[in-house]
Amino acid sequence: MHGWGCLAYCLLDTHLHLLLQTPEPNLGLGMKWFQGSYAQDFNYRHARRGHVFGGRFYSQRIRCDEHLLAALVYVALNPVRAGLVRQPEDWRWSSYAATVGLASASAVVDTARALELFADEPEAARRRLRAAVEERLAQDLDERVRAGPEPMGLTPPFGVRGSRVRPVGPDRSV
Repeated sequence: MHGWGCLAYCLLDTHLHLLLQTPEPNLGLGMKWFQGSYAQDFNYRHARRGHVFGGRFYSQRIRCDEHLLAALVYVALNPVRAGLVRQPEDWRWSSYAATVGLASASAVVDTARALELFADEPEAARRRLRAAVEERLAQDLDERVRAGPEPMGLTPPFGVRGSRVRPVGPDRSV
């Protein structure tokens, strides 16, 4: 697909996170193609019409390995932060479980490239990625505890603050 490499993805009800390598400056053209193709397929499978995602894609260029590692962790934690699951490996519309060896690898994701950022040996890399995700998850929990309860005792699922994503259930599968 346009010469891209995908290092991670996470599909949510209203948006998608992709961590891509684009050797050519063709992100806009590629996203137009991707969103159109995906929308056509999704709408056909679900007997729907119109847009699937709410707005134009947003991109941010990653310029260093530290930012890339942080982006991998961010994408993995998205369904947890949205209150959809307790652990990132439980979200089936994400590459995280496959990247850390808990699910079958996808042909879409360059798991080897993502893992080599953490260590030369794949098993060591999986352990380090899991540790980085678990550390950030613990930091998130600590921040929520320090912030205190939601106003008037209204707490979104799993105590996640500020979630705008609707849960996907059996009757609204993606």
